[in-house]
Amino acid sequence: MIVYISGVAHNEEVISVTLWKDISDPKGMKLKMFFCPNCKFGVIQYKGAIASIMPGAIPHDLPLIARCASCKTKYLFVTIL
Repeated sequence: MIVYISGVAHNEEVISVTLWKDISDPKGMKLKMFFCPNCKFGVIQYKGAIASIMPGAIPHDLPLIARCASCKTKYLFVTIL
């Protein structure tokens, strides 16, 4: 996936994590921790439910990319409403 950081294009290999609304939390108040599937290190807090985790990038206007501090794997988080 080509990502622009400060106007410079970077080619990043990412794993896409798709989030959607959690039916058990209709107000969206619960924060959950996403743990890296590779090393079980906490990466980012999120709201909602994980719909899928798959290699590659899902095209998105404003990508949120988080990197695991332990194994350096990069994750692209996309919210679907």
